[in-house]
Order: sequence, then structure tokens, then C-alpha cells
Amino acid sequence: NLADNLILPAYADLKANVDDMVSKTEIFTTTYDFASLKVLQSSYMSAYTSWQRAAQYNFGPAEEVFLRSSVNNFPLDVAMTETNIQTRSYDFDQPDNYDKGFPAMDYLLYGIGENDNAIINRYLTDNAANYEEYLQAVVADIQTRVNHTYNAWVNGYDETFINNTGTAAGSSLSLVINQLNANYELIKREKLGVPSGVLTLGIKNPDRVEAFYSDE
Repeated sequence: NLADNLILPAYADLKANVDDMVSKTEIFTTTYDFASLKVLQSSYMSAYTSWQRAAQYNFGPAEEVFLRSSVNNFPLDVAMTETNIQTRSYDFDQPDNYDKGFPAMDYLLYGIGENDNAIINRYLTDNAANYEEYLQAVVADIQTRVNHTYNAWVNGYDETFINNTGTAAGSSLSLVINQLNANYELIKREKLGVPSGVLTLGIKNPDRVEAFYSDE
């Protein structure tokens, strides 16, 4: 039931939305017009939303590619991201860096200009090739890691998961419970406690949220 009705559908939905986001990115970087930006922004939001339903299954194939820390380390380190863009030097295999994934997409689609026209302009002027390259690299990295996770599940790991019975450490039940707890703690701390100030001595941090630049 967990594998067939919860985990696989969550990853299938995530893969479909990420694939669509890649396709919409290709269109945007070919046309750079208002319509293609709005379509890409919508596709990005669908992919980011579908990630939320898969985030708690961060074990097995997902753990192999550091999926959670690769696609959703937030808040974005804007200074590092801009340095990456300007130098065209970056390494998305560093799981502790905050310069990639959906938070980077949020910045690249909403945060690099005051409005949609300014955002499009950034891709047409002012080191335009650097921004285009980084956007494409971020999208490709998300797709690679999501595809690895989904393909592993449908090509054998689902059977491994189903047959890994029992309650000992390393069993499927143990993996599920541990990751549900880990995701709950992330929601409690990073998504709510830190931005609201509950965990930071009452000092509110409204910028330390997911999808900050899109206001979503």
C-alpha cells in the first residue's frame, strides 16, 4: 500500500512536473518573452508543490542522490548563487550548499528583477549567457536527481522496499517512520519556527521561507 498508493504516485507526479518544467525552460530560453516566463513560473510552482508530497520519502534511491538537500535547501544563499553565476563555476554535488534546486529556481524566475520585464531583461543583457546557463544547469540537476529516484523505484527498489519487512533498524517501516519524523522536524523548525521567530529568540525571519521571491 505504501509503495503502490503513496510513494510511487508521489514520485511519478514529481517526475512528470519536473519534466514539464524542463520543457518550459527550453521554451523560455529560446523566446524570452512574457508569455513563456509566465508558463515557466506556473510549471515551476507545480513541480515545487509536487515535491512537498514526496519530501518525506527521502530514503533509498532519494538518499543516494541527496534529493532533499539538493532540491530544497532553503533559504537560498543569494551571494553564493550570484558568485556562481558570474564566475560560471559551481558544484551541485555539495549537499550542504544553498545555491540550487527549487529555491534557486524561485530566485531566477522571480528575484533577479523588480518585475517580469526586468527579469526577462536580465536574461537578455548584463551577463545574459551566465544567467541562462545557470537556470538550465539548476533545472537539469533537479531532473537528473528526480529521474534517478523515480527510475530506481520502478525498476526494482519497489520490490526491495515491499520485501524488507520487520521493525528493525533498516527495515522499510523503520525507514518510513524515520523520514516522516525528519520531515516533520524540518516543517516544525525551518518552515515555521525560524521564520516566525519561535526558535530565534522572538526575532522574526520572514525571508527564511520557501518560495520567498515568488511570495508563494
